[in-house]
Amino acid sequence: MIDFRPAPTRPGRRAGLPAVLLAVLIPLLALAGCSLPAMGPRITPPTAPNVKGDLTRADVDDWLDGLVPTALQREALPGAVVTVVADGKIVTERGFGAADLGEGDRPPVLVDPARTLFRVGSVSKLVTATAVMQQVQAGKLDLDADIQGYLDFELRKTFDEPVTLRHLLSHSAGYEDRNRGVILPEGTPEPDLRTEVSVDQPEQIYRPGTVPAYSNWSNSLAAYIVQRVAGMPYADYARAQVLDRAGMTESTFAQPLPAADASRLARGYRSIGTPPIGFEVLGPAPAGALSATGHDLGLFMLSLLGRPAGDAPALLRPESLQTMQQPALGPESLGGLAGADQMGVGFFLLEHRGQQIAAHGGDTGVFHSQLALLPEHGTGIFVSVNGNGRAPDGTATLRTTLVEQFVERYHPSAAQPTPPATASSAEHAARAAGAYLISRRSDSSFLRLSTAIQQLRVTDNGDGTISLPALATSGGHPLRLQEIEATDELWLWQEIGGDRRLAMDIDNGQVAAIGMDPAHVLLPAAPAWRAVLPVVIFAVGWAALILIAWPIGAIVRRRHGVDLGSWSAARRRLRTLTHLGLLTIPLALLGWFTVTTLIGLTLPVADGVIRAVQVITVLPVLALVPAVGQVIGTIRHRGGVFGTIANLLIVLALLAFGWAAWQAGLYSLDLTY
Repeated sequence: MIDFRPAPTRPGRRAGLPAVLLAVLIPLLALAGCSLPAMGPRITPPTAPNVKGDLTRADVDDWLDGLVPTALQREALPGAVVTVVADGKIVTERGFGAADLGEGDRPPVLVDPARTLFRVGSVSKLVTATAVMQQVQAGKLDLDADIQGYLDFELRKTFDEPVTLRHLLSHSAGYEDRNRGVILPEGTPEPDLRTEVSVDQPEQIYRPGTVPAYSNWSNSLAAYIVQRVAGMPYADYARAQVLDRAGMTESTFAQPLPAADASRLARGYRSIGTPPIGFEVLGPAPAGALSATGHDLGLFMLSLLGRPAGDAPALLRPESLQTMQQPALGPESLGGLAGADQMGVGFFLLEHRGQQIAAHGGDTGVFHSQLALLPEHGTGIFVSVNGNGRAPDGTATLRTTLVEQFVERYHPSAAQPTPPATASSAEHAARAAGAYLISRRSDSSFLRLSTAIQQLRVTDNGDGTISLPALATSGGHPLRLQEIEATDELWLWQEIGGDRRLAMDIDNGQVAAIGMDPAHVLLPAAPAWRAVLPVVIFAVGWAALILIAWPIGAIVRRRHGVDLGSWSAARRRLRTLTHLGLLTIPLALLGWFTVTTLIGLTLPVADGVIRAVQVITVLPVLALVPAVGQVIGTIRHRGGVFGTIANLLIVLALLAFGWAAWQAGLYSLDLTY
């Protein structure tokens, strides 16, 4: 089952949310999508014709010519590079469209696969994994040793179990995700690697080895360990021992690029018709800073397949490559999650039409890449595009289509019928239905808000099948899955008429986790998480009603000659302060909308701005004091049942907003989001 980097969830699928909440949701989803794999709809591309191709340059070029230009035009993407390898050589390397669309007097520049540099994002993590395995081969590192012994600072931990390199490179060390500093504006100095991994470390929110949760920080910590044992800066090590050894002479981790390389860099576009963005400084650098040509990625694929080109030395011994390309953890650690696609050491291990695939995707703000190997066949394909396209899932659809059709065309296998449903399928569908949280999340900062908003729901279809919004066709239709295996530890589900699978880890008859992607799983949402959105909706709705009624009431009183002159000054002051407190609820939401929009656009947000929005978010809680005073005053002055209930509901709305803001992390003192 293939699962490449999913596109951000389409906001339109959250029908029924208030507009202000959707306004906050959209930039949060953009933020999640800009920094490497984030959870969203998994795209099922159109089915390719069942034609067996020959892995020759002529055949592959014909296939690509019939697919890529049309896809670029359909998705409004400026350009792409595609490289295919097989039998120890590059079969073809192709450039499509524009590396630079041109601007003013500057003419357009076509993509040259041998010279044009693309920012490949998280594909860079495979360089880290390779570097670690080289040091394992040299006897300087052990994949299963406690990494504290390799560090010169104290590792932040919540659990007693040791964290290992195997955990770091399989995204199972248990650490929360961080977004701040992942993509920095052009001209920002590249952050120091030791500072990035040692200062203000993320929280460990899962027990090591139990919950896959994608983490840029974990990969960069592994790179820092290489830096420590190798005795040289990681960038120098990566250049000397990985890039140069593989023959990748046109590629670099340098940030900013030297002038000669900068002239070859493809320009990245948020959309066609807008100016290109500047050079993105990615941090921590090992997790995503590589700039590479299509040709060099072909050489890298050959090295990872154990078939380096020409006279290039092997990067790793066969047993080390095998370790990278097999599951890093087993059922004894992952439980039932081991029944789904898993992480290797650095690789996402996937399956399509019975073929095993070792892959890694990568995304910056505007570049989107995919590398996929079929180790058993010695073949691989790499694709990168330099734009975001027309639709949120456009680049995901293109990359998934290319890889899946590559498998189906050049390594076809007979389609297997969906196994019959188990007798417990209907019962387990009902028990699995509900709301879930994505394991990749930020828990210690205000971006807990995104976790609350991005809950996914497993739906019981009533016929023994389940559906998820995150498993959909390219047309947005949820896939239907039926249970094909059930034990006390595992419920395994498969797409009807397809080969996508989910594995449910079962604990005492209840779903403990759902594995649907090697580095992203779903965890049942506790009642408090499920309550956040309804509580905010109530608070916003009641605040809006009172605020609308405030001026209307004044007009009605004036028309009927009624005034509040009989009220004491203190009572009028309490009323005014209470209403001002209600007014700060939409102001707080507007503030968080602004902050998350800027973050989603990878623009810097000053700490002072976030603190100011947090102060506004506290004001509704402070307004509880005058609101309670107003309730007491209403009772004392016999304001009637209606007035008392209305004021009690105001108190409840302020309390509800304060609780939801706390649950969403909006009061967190930690600004390292």
